[in-house]
Amino acid sequence: MRELAISILAICVIAFPGFSTSASAGILLDDILDTPLGSIADSGMSYVSLLPSPTGTVASIILEDAGFASTNRMGIYNAVDPSKMLELFSGSDSAGESLMIMFDPFTGEAWVDPGNKVDIGFTFGFYLDSIATSNKGGGLFYSDENLNDGADLGVEHALMFETRHLNGAISGYPDVVIGFEDLRFDSTNYQYDGDYDDMVVGVSGVRPVPEPATIMLLGLGSLSLVRRKRGLGKMLRA
Repeated sequence: MRELAISILAICVIAFPGFSTSASAGILLDDILDTPLGSIADSGMSYVSLLPSPTGTVASIILEDAGFASTNRMGIYNAVDPSKMLELFSGSDSAGESLMIMFDPFTGEAWVDPGNKVDIGFTFGFYLDSIATSNKGGGLFYSDENLNDGADLGVEHALMFETRHLNGAISGYPDVVIGFEDLRFDSTNYQYDGDYDDMVVGVSGVRPVPEPATIMLLGLGSLSLVRRKRGLGKMLRA
């Protein structure tokens, strides 16, 4: 029986002071964390991929206090099949708590509890579930805005920032930071504010990547290029 190597994500929760901004356009990570970081702008990506590591992958999650913090749930989802979701934190979790996520390097299954393994894969997105407060404007939102429904289809509820170069300026040394907005765009009881500081997630050992359809097109382009080179090689040898 072969021994499976396990990639490990260590996830911890840290609170930051609140800071509000009014719209996604032009929002900097500096604004979200209320910290001068060198004007870090949104990468425009919606997913991350695990980086290869012989000893495991380390990550940290920064949870910022929000009005719906007691009911918000956050986790990761399969980039190809968003219905495959793994919850990481619930409203009962508080600042400073931590957990471990493990990935099977052969199957792509991920788990916090070995009794609940989910096929997440090695490229995944993040979700924020504030649907328990739907009567106040909450909902289920994805880092890929094209998966949001209703009036939120195409509305960014998560901004992703590359932070690999910050060298310890943010606790946990994350390579990527994601800021979430937990209110629906058409919210009436609680007005949508687009501050993206309702939950802040920092992850190390990953890199931001395009949406799955874009990845597939890039892959097909590379395959086509390889075929053309092979065809050219045959012509030159003929």
